[in-house]
Amino acid sequence: MNDDLTSAEGSAMKEGLRVAIAHDDERASLPFEHGGTLLASLGFAVCGLRARGRAWTLLHGVVAGALLWRSLSGRDGLRRWADAPRARSVEQPYRDTVPEGPPPGGPL
Repeated sequence: MNDDLTSAEGSAMKEGLRVAIAHDDERASLPFEHGGTLLASLGFAVCGLRARGRAWTLLHGVVAGALLWRSLSGRDGLRRWADAPRARSVEQPYRDTVPEGPPPGGPL
């Protein structure tokens, strides 16, 4: 059984994720996007408390947690409310490779 993705599959998945992240960083947010996501998260959490069975409770909890994370992150979530700086700028390139050669400060 091969647990590792082939290099081409892994590269394609990473590139697709990079494109999605870049698009999300560049697009204008919808009005009340993060507030609506927070309300949806709370709705899933309440449904999870009322769900029958542990599997449904767990599923609702996972979805609620993911939506909560999304509502609090991003430039229009709590980061904007608190006037905090961005986590990273869009201009920073992604790095897949380790730079060749010795580190800038010389060998350790």
